[in-house]
Amino acid sequence: MVPGLTYQIQASNDLVVWTATGPPFVADSEIITQEFVVADTGRYFRVVAVTP
Repeated sequence: MVPGLTYQIQASNDLVVWTATGPPFVADSEIITQEFVVADTGRYFRVVAVTP
């Protein structure tokens, strides 16, 4: 993470279809911690940078 940049956490059950998990956020540090209920969100996660 780069502090000050906007990111979106996405979840998938099959690594093909990705769905946003929560709203985009601005990183306030290089490391973030977030917990999810896998049954509700998906099995795999990725973080993508969002361009304005």
